[in-house]
Amino acid sequence: MLFRKNKKDTPTDYYTVPEAYDESECQSREWERSEDARHKDSPQTNPAAPHNRHRSIAVWTVVILAAVMGVAFWMRYMSPYVSDATERGYVMKVERRGFLFKTWEGELVLERDLADRSSLYQREFEFSVDDKAVVDSLIEYQGTGLPVRVTYRRYLGTLPWRGASTFVVTSVQPLGKSAVAPSGDK
Repeated sequence: MLFRKNKKDTPTDYYTVPEAYDESECQSREWERSEDARHKDSPQTNPAAPHNRHRSIAVWTVVILAAVMGVAFWMRYMSPYVSDATERGYVMKVERRGFLFKTWEGELVLERDLADRSSLYQREFEFSVDDKAVVDSLIEYQGTGLPVRVTYRRYLGTLPWRGASTFVVTSVQPLGKSAVAPSGDK
């Protein structure tokens, strides 16, 4: 038996040192206890470590998803798909539209569509304007029959405060008299 028994008929005393217990075993157990105490808060032995690991994975996942969505939003709404493109035509309408965000919207009849007599008139160039000086210039040429060249940026998506169109006019230049007049004069 490992533990000493008293000679009398008493129950076993578990607090006495066993006979085969040597001092090296005692030292190794003390060393194990000290190592356990030192590494008690380490992630390897801490039972709460998997919870912390899952939390950090969830936080990093949210951070990465937010970054990807931010870049996608910037590419779709803030970065122009086409920059500094031009169209020639006649300003037909410039007006301020919107319920919550009042923006300047306009229509331009393209000169190339009027010059092509083999096909029917197809469409107007609808655009938004975010600069008041450009709006004033467009209003000045509205309905005059004078052709203008507009420079615009095209975005993939619209924002309510920028306008209802993906085409945003940045500048307008008047051109000389055109051979094609929108009023039908020959």
